[in-house]
Amino acid sequence: MKQKKWNGIGSKLFFIGVIFCILLVGLFCIQGQRKSREHTYEDAKYTIEHSAGGAMRMDGPYLEIPVVHTWYVERTVDNKTVRDKNVELVYETVRASSLLMQGELESQMRSVGIYSAPIYTGTLNLDATFDIDFENADGYEYQLDKAMLYINADKKNLTKHPVFDVNGFSQSADLKESHEYGSIGDCIGVPCVIKKGKNTFSTSVNFRGADKFIVVPAAKETSVTVTADWPSPGFAGFDYLPDTHAITANGFTASWNIPFANTSSKIGFRYVRPVDLYKQLNRACTYGFLFILVPFLVLFLSELFAHIHLHPMHYLLSGAACIIFFLLLLSFSEHISFFASYLLAASAASLLVSSYLASVTKRIRSGIIMSGVFVLLYAYLYFSLKSEDYAFLIGSLFAFIILAAVMFFTRKVDWNAFHVSKIQSAEEQNGTDLTDPRNVVSSGNLKIPTQPEI
Repeated sequence: MKQKKWNGIGSKLFFIGVIFCILLVGLFCIQGQRKSREHTYEDAKYTIEHSAGGAMRMDGPYLEIPVVHTWYVERTVDNKTVRDKNVELVYETVRASSLLMQGELESQMRSVGIYSAPIYTGTLNLDATFDIDFENADGYEYQLDKAMLYINADKKNLTKHPVFDVNGFSQSADLKESHEYGSIGDCIGVPCVIKKGKNTFSTSVNFRGADKFIVVPAAKETSVTVTADWPSPGFAGFDYLPDTHAITANGFTASWNIPFANTSSKIGFRYVRPVDLYKQLNRACTYGFLFILVPFLVLFLSELFAHIHLHPMHYLLSGAACIIFFLLLLSFSEHISFFASYLLAASAASLLVSSYLASVTKRIRSGIIMSGVFVLLYAYLYFSLKSEDYAFLIGSLFAFIILAAVMFFTRKVDWNAFHVSKIQSAEEQNGTDLTDPRNVVSSGNLKIPTQPEI
C-alpha cells in the first residue's frame, strides 16, 4: 500500500532526474565547445607571441679573451731529445664583477581575428664593470687587445642595433660567434681592447617580447630594476622573487639584488591576465549543475506548496533555457566585455524562464519569485568567478545553503502521504469529499471519484 502512495511523487522525481541528466549532457557539450574555443585562442595567442619574438631573455654581458697556450713536449729521436712546440688558441670567458640593469616596459594588445594577447616593448639599460687580473705566465698569453664583449639575447627580440660603450669607446654591436664554455653560438657583441684592472661597459638595448621577461644574473653581483605598465605580473616560477615590488592599477616596479653569479638561474616576471576569459567560463560551467538544480527545486517546491501541476516538458524547457545561458555567455564574451556578456546572457535566460513559468501557471507571482531566484543565482556565480582565491569556498557554502533551504521548507512534508495532499486539493477545488464512499465509483481495485450533481 505504501508503494502506491509513493508512486505519484516517485515517478515525478524520476522524470525530473532523467531530465536533469539530459541537461547535464548538454552542459558537457557546451564545456567541450568552450575547450575548442580556448584551443583556438591559445593558437592565436601563440601566433601573436611568436611574431613578437617570444619571451625576452637577457644573459650577460660577458668578456671573451683569446688565450694563446704554448707548451712543449719532449721526445727522443736517435738518442737525442727533441722538444716539440704546441700552440693552442683557447678562450677565457669573464663575468662582470657588478651589473646594474634598469628596464622600462610598455604593454600593447595585439589581435588575430577576434582574439588578443599582450606584447611589450621596452628599453634595458646595462652598466657593468669587469676586473681583469690575468698575468701572462706558464705558457698562457692573454690577448687583451683582441677581446670581445657580448650579450646573449635572441636577435628576434631586438628592435635596434645596440651601441656598446667599452672603456669610453662606442661602437655598434652585431652578430658574433662566442666560444662560451667550449661551444660556439650566436651572440650580440663587439671586438674591443681591454686593460688590466677595472673595465667599464654600458649599453641600451631596445627590445620587444611577449609572455615573459627573463634576466640571467650572470655578474658576481647583479642588481635589476624593472618598471612596467602591466598591473598583474607573475613573479612565481622563477629562481628568485623580487626583493621589493610595488603593484598598482597602472603597473608595477620590482627590484632584485643577486649577490652571487648563477648562469643557470633566472629572474623576471610573467604577463598574467588575472582571471582570463576561458578560465572564468570553465569555472562557470563547473558550477553549471546548480543552474539546473536550483530552478528545478523552485519548480518542484512550487508544485508542493502552490498546488501547481507542471509537466516534465516544463522542466526540460526551463532547464534548457538555463543551459543556453552558458552558450550565450561564451559567444558574447568573445566580442564584448565579460561583464556586459554576463549581464546580457543572465538577463535573457532569467527573463525567458520567469516569463515562461508565469505564462504556464497563469500566476505572475510565480514568475516574480523565479526572477528573484535567478538574480541571487547569477549574482552568486559572478562573484564566484571574480574571486580567484575563494571560489571553491563560495561554491561549497552556496551548495550547503541550497540544501539547507530545501530541507527547511520541506521539513513538514509527509512524503509517504503526499497523495493525501493531492486528494485534499481536489476536494477544495471540486467541493467533494473523496473519503465518502458515496462519491466514489468502485471498479475493481480502482476507485474513481464521481462528479457532484449540479
